[in-house]
Parts: sequence; structure tokens; C-alpha cells
Amino acid sequence: MERIPERDWKKLRSIKKDLLDVACERILKKIENLINNKTNDNHKTYLKLWKLIRQEDRKIATMFDNPRRSNAIFQMAELVKHNLIEQKTLKEFSQETQERINRILEM
Repeated sequence: MERIPERDWKKLRSIKKDLLDVACERILKKIENLINNKTNDNHKTYLKLWKLIRQEDRKIATMFDNPRRSNAIFQMAELVKHNLIEQKTLKEFSQETQERINRILEM
């Protein structure tokens, strides 16, 4: 598997903590919204909460778990897909990395 350029790898590592924080904040807002808008059926709310956490945990795992240069391009594509890396930030990466991410997202 082709690795991303060293410069891009360093840039990604430098912003990952902030991206994870934003992702978690979004999840917590979804949880807060779910709880604030719950019905009288607490079990139903609990099941929705459990499902939400499972879904979001899968996304977090795909975007952040096991970071390596060999899978960084795919994680970056997921980060772009979930609007954690915005186009403005993406432009800070090399043209090569941007093109590879765009190709992945087009699939």
C-alpha cells in the first residue's frame, strides 16, 4: 500500500486530536438531543441511544483507530466524508494526497 508523503502524515498527526474532539462533541450533541427529546418510553430511548453510540463508535474507529501511514489516506477520506476535514484544511495537504482522497470519495 502506498503511503502518504511524510509532510502530510505529520500534518494529519498534528490535527487528529482536535478532529477527534470535534467528532466527540458532535456525538455528545446528538446524544443530548436524543435525551432531551425522549418520549415516556425510557426503554425505547435507551435502545435509540445504544444504537446511536454503536453507529458513531464505528465511525470513530474508522477515522481514528490504528493510525499508520499505510492507512492514513483512507482515514483522511473518512474524515472528509464526515466533514471533520473541511476543504480549506484539505488544501493544506499535498496535491497528490488531495487527489487520492477525492478518488476514494468518488468510488
